[in-house]
Amino acid sequence: MPLRTSIACVLFVITTSVHAEDLQWYTGVSSSVGRMLMEDNSHGNTIGTGQNIGGIVDGALVEDDVRDWSNGLGASVGVESGAWRAEVEGIWRYRSDWDVSAITPSIGTVTNIFTNLSTTTLMLNGMRRGAFAGNWYWEAGAGIGIVRKKFAAEYIERAQSRSQPDLIIDSNRTLHDFAWQVFAGLAWQFGDHWALHSRYRYMDLGELETASFRGRSARVTGDLASHELTIGFQYR
Repeated sequence: MPLRTSIACVLFVITTSVHAEDLQWYTGVSSSVGRMLMEDNSHGNTIGTGQNIGGIVDGALVEDDVRDWSNGLGASVGVESGAWRAEVEGIWRYRSDWDVSAITPSIGTVTNIFTNLSTTTLMLNGMRRGAFAGNWYWEAGAGIGIVRKKFAAEYIERAQSRSQPDLIIDSNRTLHDFAWQVFAGLAWQFGDHWALHSRYRYMDLGELETASFRGRSARVTGDLASHELTIGFQYR
């Protein structure tokens, strides 16, 4: 919470530094690639018994942390006043896989929870730009906003023999959460109206939680963040 408050205060200072008399509007589009960090995974003792069976803790997750690629598309609209900018940015990220497994000797099998995750964020960003070299400019900023997370999950109890089918239970849910980000990069101005920019971004996307599965108590939670590189165009 102190970090969120600090970012909100920085954004307040930036947005109040933008003077109405010299505003210049701009729009932008971008694409991104990065790594989703799905960390501190836990099922809260909802899978297995937790007992040691043959040297194996029944229900213990194999993956405490999961990494997967992220690809996204974004659009923004903002105002510029001198070295300061304030913008609204929307980003949609394609599916990342949040897959965890637990060895469950109490039922003689392995339990998987495989989840496809996509996110949509709407952020209010504030940033500062400065001359770097020639037509190049540095930029750095922060943002706060909301994230919509869509989960499509499968709970799978693997069959004990090939003659039996796996038990598969589907579950879907959508969560909304607070998000914040920090970013920095370079922009290249070409022509009177166009700029090409590249940024590194770290974004905290809140918490993860699968929905309940019919007939099972299993529920997996975790924390979600991303490291991303973006490239895009802006027009003003």
